[in-house]
Amino acid sequence: MEAIRQLNVRLDRVTVENLDWQKCLDLYDRRETFFFCDPPYTGCQAGMYAAWTIADVQRFRERLDRLKGKWLVTLNDAPEIRKIFSDCKIVAIARAKGITTAREKTYRELVIFPQAHGGA
Repeated sequence: MEAIRQLNVRLDRVTVENLDWQKCLDLYDRRETFFFCDPPYTGCQAGMYAAWTIADVQRFRERLDRLKGKWLVTLNDAPEIRKIFSDCKIVAIARAKGITTAREKTYRELVIFPQAHGGA
């Protein structure tokens, strides 16, 4: 029961949306907003959703640059993605694909966020 209370407190001001990404950013962009973005990967056969093109990622990045709020993005580890976000902090990780056991596959993913501004 304590875990439920803690989760309630942690998620009290969190909003999860199922909107077009552009509409979501436009709707919630404020200085105090933090966006966690997990867009479709490029060059994959996802099945549940269409993969993004590099042009989609470039358009997304250009919109991120205009945000008032803060953001963090996870995307597949590819040279083109690294180039588009080359001025950002990029952390490469390996993680399990979905809810899996240790025997199942892992994949490489990038955690991307803007560099600190003004020494902050």
